[in-house]
Amino acid sequence: MIRARPRGAAATMIIFGSTIVLLMCTIFAYVYGQAYAEKDAMRQRADAVVLAAAEAFRKYGPAEANGDICDAVRPMLLPGEGCPELVHVDAPTEGYRIVWPPGGGVVRSTIDVPLGMFDTRQVEITASAESFAAESVIEEVEERRAKLVLVLDVSGSMNSTLGGQACNAQKAAVRGLMDRAYRVDYGLVLFADGVRSVIPVAPGNEAAIRRRVNDFGCPGSATNYAAGLGRALDLFRAVPDTGRFTLFATDGQYNQGGDGMPQARALWNNEATIFTLNIGASGAYRQNLWNMSGNRDHQGDRNFAYEAGNTAELLTQFDEIIAAIVCRAEVPPDLVIRGGLENPRGFYVSRRDRRNQAETRLTFVPRNLLEQRPRDYRDVNAFTLFVENGRRLAKLNQKACLPILDGTADIVMRATRPALVSR
Repeated sequence: MIRARPRGAAATMIIFGSTIVLLMCTIFAYVYGQAYAEKDAMRQRADAVVLAAAEAFRKYGPAEANGDICDAVRPMLLPGEGCPELVHVDAPTEGYRIVWPPGGGVVRSTIDVPLGMFDTRQVEITASAESFAAESVIEEVEERRAKLVLVLDVSGSMNSTLGGQACNAQKAAVRGLMDRAYRVDYGLVLFADGVRSVIPVAPGNEAAIRRRVNDFGCPGSATNYAAGLGRALDLFRAVPDTGRFTLFATDGQYNQGGDGMPQARALWNNEATIFTLNIGASGAYRQNLWNMSGNRDHQGDRNFAYEAGNTAELLTQFDEIIAAIVCRAEVPPDLVIRGGLENPRGFYVSRRDRRNQAETRLTFVPRNLLEQRPRDYRDVNAFTLFVENGRRLAKLNQKACLPILDGTADIVMRATRPALVSR
């Protein structure tokens, strides 16, 4: 017996599917229409700004024109918007070009003004707006979390260093670090006469590292720097390079595998920075740890070498080292910073509160000023831009970084305009 499929159910499915398609088309049309209308309004506004700037330029002439143009159009600008930019051009006809916004944008208007404009009463001026980007402006920069491998000495000598408390103090320091919830991807290498335990670099490793360090202890054995540092490099090579850092903690007395310098150089050559934490070593062993500290651009730099003479200092030094990592953030390679690192335009760094998502915009200060007059900016929420190991980095000063260190805020980089290419 053949049963006929109920027509009502089929009809319902057809109607439901048609409704979904119709709804999606309606949403698409609305969104596209809104985007087009917004872009058209931006284009018209950009035209109006450059036309007003051209009129001011005609009135005041080339000499000191930038300031006069800015005064003339300022009532048309929104808070935070830059003034039109006046650029001298040689070809095809010598003259000037007025551009707004100066750093580019979803739309950008330009006017070419020939020098002959100032020799006659009538010169035809036309403004042209171009779309330089997709309909949506990408504001938030891709998060590039630093990769930090903890390379920790768990050899037997750690049970006698710092009055027999070095091993337990190291456990406590790691627990405290893992509880901070820094935006860092951690990995772990525990070494003694060889590599004893490994946790690959990945997000969300904090609980696993806390348990591993706490449960492992410091069994009696030799100390092999080469094994620990060599495995750290393996871990870095297995993940994207978004900033490589090693915290190498030891009591300093290697007695197997050599002094670790070949492995340190290999890490430097692979864009890794080594922070050494010397737990009580002196003499040649202390000097050796100084030699291992730094990165490709700062090899053997004592600014990357830390020391702990007691358990309290060990806990503090962990925080000091992490501060040097988490208070900096890499600027993604594909982000164009107009004006360069000493005078960035269309780029800023904010500190975002984790509780209410409120953002505090940080003040940009050129690196040379921070180095020459650090006291002047001690109480300013500021950041600087610089290059290290071939990467562009934004580094926060101490005041701006405090909420990052206590876990209440995150670093956010934003571009007010995407990277543009003129047509």
